Amino acid sequence: MEISQDNQRISYLGKLNEAKAAVEAKDYEKAWKLANEVLAINFNESAAIFLLGYIALQHEQLGLAYNLNRMAHYMVPHRAEPLNNMGMCFSERWANPDDLQEAEN
Repeated sequence: MEISQDNQRISYLGKLNEAKAAVEAKDYEKAWKLANEVLAINFNESAAIFLLGYIALQHEQLGLAYNLNRMAHYMVPHRAEPLNNMGMCFSERWANPDDLQEAEN
């Protein structure tokens, strides 16, 4: 029983590290798949949630990106990266002055 749990933990950490490497290589499709596989094992893995939020931001899925980063920030409030990405979501959303005026109305 312990061996199976150890193997699952190794597989889990391997997938998380692979997902991080895929993001660095800008292979977002592979990273998305791996991060989701990690979440299937551990629903509360903040690193996987953060990676998904980052990928969503890169694909200009701002609502999804904001909410994933908000969740990551809630889970690890001492890390600045989720807050930075949340700010990027707002910056992208209101980059056009017409959008900002619409939001004020």
